[in-house]
Amino acid sequence: MDEQQGAAAHKMIMLVDDNQTNLKVGKLALGSKYNVFTIPSAAKMFKLLQKAMPDLILLDIEMEDMNGFEAIRLLKQDPATANIPVIFLSAKTDSASELEGLSSGAIDYIQKPFSPPLLLKRIEMHILMEDQKRQINKQNREMRHMLEVSEKQQVKINAQNAHIANINKNLQGIVEQKTQNV
Repeated sequence: MDEQQGAAAHKMIMLVDDNQTNLKVGKLALGSKYNVFTIPSAAKMFKLLQKAMPDLILLDIEMEDMNGFEAIRLLKQDPATANIPVIFLSAKTDSASELEGLSSGAIDYIQKPFSPPLLLKRIEMHILMEDQKRQINKQNREMRHMLEVSEKQQVKINAQNAHIANINKNLQGIVEQKTQNV
């Protein structure tokens, strides 16, 4: 198993769809590379999110208890779930639905029936981008911390330099006074 496959095996994907066939097909297509949790409703997804945070959510739009558009709005409103990437998997093929999905915060919109290899590749690319985004954010936090430490050190150095300058000024005054007395 190569490094990328090993990393993918630890990634958790929630597949949310009220159609059992779609859940089985999705798990079969993704299960070899990812930990896939199949969830039959948005309400059950929200209950599971209280216990576990996935790396990505595949979300159907047309579900009975709560549609995907409502579910993503709730996800994006909650700071705990707002940054989970969501991909819509939908039988809706009209561009208005796709636009609404992407405008509501989804990172992608894939029409059903999907091609398993294409779905895998798109998920792989989105997870890679999310990992890179997290890494960049971590590096930015570390750099901000280093800058804060550096600025604090500079304040100390400036205070020490001011103190040394004051001592030098006092010493110059003493030297001038002594040389005038000689």
